Amino acid sequence: MSAQIVLLIRILIAVFIYGFLGIAIYTLWKITFPSTGKNKEPLPEITFTDNQTDQSISFTENEIYIGRDKNVNYSIIDDAASNLHARVFLKNKQWWIEDLNSTNGTFLNEEKLVSPSRLFTDDHVQCGKTKIKIVFDGQ
Repeated sequence: MSAQIVLLIRILIAVFIYGFLGIAIYTLWKITFPSTGKNKEPLPEITFTDNQTDQSISFTENEIYIGRDKNVNYSIIDDAASNLHARVFLKNKQWWIEDLNSTNGTFLNEEKLVSPSRLFTDDHVQCGKTKIKIVFDGQ
């Protein structure tokens, strides 16, 4: 084999190796630092209204915790509720609720939750003795 062919093969191998490394580094960069691009659509708003007090609080987070603990997103004053009672979360652009092994359970439209359930606007959630009306996107 001539020296020119060997040199050409070595250059091609080096190009392929550097190309592979470049693609691998780019992929790892995109996974580690996902873009916060301007095209990302905003999270939908969800509103909780306490049935007793008629006080409403709106959230634009993808996960909301309900309970007596002062560090939850939606704090309720109810001795029948657990400190960390329920979680409302966004999955596939739909709102869901799950009970977090609370002592007295979480009820959705007067039915006890046994697994995560999808929420619809005007649903009623009960945590302890507190009843909360759920409304989406200012509907």
